[in-house]
Amino acid sequence: MIKDSFIKSLQEFQDAKNYNPWLVSTTKNPSDETPEKVEERQKKFLQIPESAQNILASQDTANIIKKISQDLKLTLWQAAEISRSVRAYYFREMAPAEIISSLTINADIDTKRAEEIYQRLATEIFNARLASQRKLIYLPIDKALTEYPKIKKQAISSNPIKIRGFIDLVAPSVENWLQDYKETAGAQDHEADERAEYLFNSQNTKNLAQQDRQQLSKVIEAVDENSTIGIDPDNQLIIFERAETESEEKQIKPQPSIQAVFSQKTLRQIAKDNKDLLNQNLTSAPIKIADFEQPVRPTIKNWLVDYVKIKGAGHHESLERGDYLFSNPNAKQLSETERNLVSAILKAYDDDLPLPVNAQDQTILLENIITEKTIAQAPISATSLNTPSGYREPIAKEDLIGPLKNQTPPKNTPKLSGNIIDLKDIQ
Repeated sequence: MIKDSFIKSLQEFQDAKNYNPWLVSTTKNPSDETPEKVEERQKKFLQIPESAQNILASQDTANIIKKISQDLKLTLWQAAEISRSVRAYYFREMAPAEIISSLTINADIDTKRAEEIYQRLATEIFNARLASQRKLIYLPIDKALTEYPKIKKQAISSNPIKIRGFIDLVAPSVENWLQDYKETAGAQDHEADERAEYLFNSQNTKNLAQQDRQQLSKVIEAVDENSTIGIDPDNQLIIFERAETESEEKQIKPQPSIQAVFSQKTLRQIAKDNKDLLNQNLTSAPIKIADFEQPVRPTIKNWLVDYVKIKGAGHHESLERGDYLFSNPNAKQLSETERNLVSAILKAYDDDLPLPVNAQDQTILLENIITEKTIAQAPISATSLNTPSGYREPIAKEDLIGPLKNQTPPKNTPKLSGNIIDLKDIQ
């Protein structure tokens, strides 16, 4: 009898983990989760703000997910996917707009119920986090470091860094990153182009993960511009807010029904109707294009320009796309989600495939693009590439973070034909 009771309690605990974003397994089958994956999950958990940790580990959060699952008559494994989506949101691995498609694909939940789940998560969990963030204070970085000295020890990245004049590697803390910035770029205030040079090309930053680079960018910008930064005074932490949480007015809004608002168009049709629509940001971090000294905005157009510069003006098969997506410096640092999205755009470009477009404003609905996992390909021999050596593609001035290099007059841009967009029409 005691044994049966113990087995029942153990099973109840295992079931309860499916509703808890902190405890739910990384893999669909909990028995497939290796100790290394558990350690990786815990490491990520410890790197997020304490306020986010509290939400993920809260029994209230687990109860909300359980209630949603019961109301919609979901199975345990479907509930587990909801928990993983919530965790991915707070780990900054998934944007809110991606949750609906993730649930439809990974949990086999129909779009209508996935939208309802998203709405309830936004209302009952995500916006609760926003409410707590309204208690943040905003201070200049030097004042924040003086009044809340623990911030100096806050980690920005996970790997140790090397500072000039120090024999050993040091922790990637705020104060050490600021010291490295001073030693590398100089003690004076810096312009945006100097910051970009440091963020992309210094010994310590060139291999940073995208999220870490964005956080470091906010810190050094606050130093140079004497601007304020969000501080959690209770926990003495800089809060690196997501774009949608930067003000009270930008709370996560439940999304309208997807099925009612989109049509489909190819990139050629989109460019012909309104070339400005390709100025949508495709990824989050700036990208660098040959012949330009500083990074440019990561728009659909600029990604296509970079793709054609690297791979040439012609149709590309999946092997060439795979080589670009895993070997190109701009693509190497992408998260899996962003790489898959870029892959989908490039495939639509090469094969003239339709993309979902908002029927009202004609913007491309990036969050509704069905992406497939990209597969790493062996490097392609340089002799097999049809890359015009003199290729130039004008970039809009507003895209640039810094000044242009002196450039020689461009040669005639090769015109793309057939299924391929003429990028000159996108100017």
